[in-house]
Amino acid sequence: MGNAKKMYRENGMSIVLDTSDVTCLLFGHKSGTRVKDPNGKKATLIGVASGKGCDSGSDVMWYQVDGKKYVEYHDASRDLEETGFEILKK
Repeated sequence: MGNAKKMYRENGMSIVLDTSDVTCLLFGHKSGTRVKDPNGKKATLIGVASGKGCDSGSDVMWYQVDGKKYVEYHDASRDLEETGFEILKK
């Protein structure tokens, strides 16, 4: 699964995320980038996959909030920072 990572959604369903630089950089950042979400929670960007059931219906960036076992998705424009995410420095 070189550029893929199996994760779980909050509902327990598994999802395979594309973690390749080529795909993640469509959203402006690589997998592993540390962020603060619009709610102020620190998280890690994991990868890209379909946003089935989300408003856009297209690929979305999935991230994992610190301390959570599941991933969530960013359902908005591809620019994370314009939609309230803050990129954290290493």
